[in-house]
Amino acid sequence: IFIMQGDRIIDCNSRTLKMFGCQREQIIGKKPSDFSPIAQMDGQNSLEKETEKIAAVLKGEPQFFEWKHYRFDQTFFDAEVSLTPLKLDDEIYIQAIVRDITERKRAEKALRDSEERFSTAFQESPVSITITQVRDTKILEVNETFEKVFGYSREEAIGTPMAEFGIWENQADRERLASILLSNGKVRNEEVQFRTKRKTLITALLSAELIELGGEKCVLAVVEDITERKKAEEEIYRLNAE
Repeated sequence: IFIMQGDRIIDCNSRTLKMFGCQREQIIGKKPSDFSPIAQMDGQNSLEKETEKIAAVLKGEPQFFEWKHYRFDQTFFDAEVSLTPLKLDDEIYIQAIVRDITERKRAEKALRDSEERFSTAFQESPVSITITQVRDTKILEVNETFEKVFGYSREEAIGTPMAEFGIWENQADRERLASILLSNGKVRNEEVQFRTKRKTLITALLSAELIELGGEKCVLAVVEDITERKKAEEEIYRLNAE
């Protein structure tokens, strides 16, 4: 926490000195922009943006924003800043509360990177992948291979209960595997047959697992089309028999 008179820091607590890595005399009388890069994350000049924020607070408009600061040793950190007007002895000052959110920003970036990697792997996977709700079997997401294998577009699939597509050739297989999935939490490499949108029969290996997304139980299902492989195997068997 520090107190400003206009755009100058006139007092601060010990945490400020620790956060900025300086002595009291090295920060008193300085502007916050003296501990900032030339431009902020949005590209705006730090001094200009500081002037705007201070003017707004002096008009009685509290400000809350993220800011890029650097310490006395020139290392950067991300901050969350709250500016509020403070009246003392008929004078209007500004109280600034600065929180170091560097670790939070790093964690958010790591999460975004992880989500992007998952999204890329999900969409570019050579096997069909779907995510459906357990409660009503509505499809939450499909990848491009699902569209190619089954012939349904993503727009047709999202929000539609899987049962409405009628893709299972054998309902007994569906019921059996659903029972195993709910009991064990997963099924692995089960050979089943599906019907595509064009009513073409395909043979596939199905793997599925129960997952939780946003507190909702879902099924992550992976389908590998092995139709051509089965035909090749059957041809080999036939030739061997002959």
